[in-house]
Amino acid sequence: MTIWSKLYKLYLLGKVRVSKFAPSRYAPGAAAFLTSCAIASYLLYKNPSGVSPSGLLIGKDQAQGIKKRWELESRDVPTVLKIANERQSNREKFNFINNVVKKCAPAVLYIIISDPSQVDFDTKSPVITSTGSGFIINEDGWALTNAHVVLEQPQSIINVITYDGLAYTASLEHVDVSKDLALIKINADKKLPVLEFGSSKDAIVGEWVVALGSPLSLTNSVSVGIVSSINRSAEDIGLRNYPMTYIQTDASITFGNSGGPLVNLDGHVIGINNLRLTAGICFAIPVDYAKTFLDNAHFDRKIK
Repeated sequence: MTIWSKLYKLYLLGKVRVSKFAPSRYAPGAAAFLTSCAIASYLLYKNPSGVSPSGLLIGKDQAQGIKKRWELESRDVPTVLKIANERQSNREKFNFINNVVKKCAPAVLYIIISDPSQVDFDTKSPVITSTGSGFIINEDGWALTNAHVVLEQPQSIINVITYDGLAYTASLEHVDVSKDLALIKINADKKLPVLEFGSSKDAIVGEWVVALGSPLSLTNSVSVGIVSSINRSAEDIGLRNYPMTYIQTDASITFGNSGGPLVNLDGHVIGINNLRLTAGICFAIPVDYAKTFLDNAHFDRKIK
């Protein structure tokens, strides 16, 4: 392979530019570049005196050094066809949401609350009174959700369905109605995938977030939006006597999403999906409240 054909491949990769040998009135296209390479090749290989027709002095040692560098750089240069085949599609290159979902979805729960005092006539099973979402925070089956999801009935049966479709029973371990948070324990016989906590203090207005859960019992649903506000007060949204602030987002949160995670693009939980005022105005409990809730529940002591 000649040196100028190697140079042309380097040109296609953007590693070299058209030199002064190419006439300036020509656009830096293939013809101009090939002409430039041909002249450079001639000067390096056919002119041992090192003097070009334009009077440009090129030392013999310098020319040999340039030749060696070109050979090293072009040794592993793929062909144009190979370059085209190796290009990532835009779907693969820019689908950052899919990366978050693949990381987080396995730890998200669909929660079903049933009333044992009522039996469905057809299925003979306890009547389902409500549904919601949650997420696993410890591989032994500890999970977070909203208090209002699991407190519909005092004697409710709590069942959870994991991302892979397996069903488990769960028990309510700790609850804080004022923060609308609840800690449940899943009765699983294997280790479960977990989500990592981020910090709601690090949330930035305008950053992308993903809400996961089971809105309207549609399991494994995903909605995407941005953070609209990081400290919306409870009073601002009509909740009296609540000393809390919320993360406001336009990621869709509706009935059944409650208790699911709101995660950032690193896949870290920054909030717990909680309520919606209208389309595009939804709220999540900052995860820092959940950390305080777990401290008050002596969570570290429970898992030992």
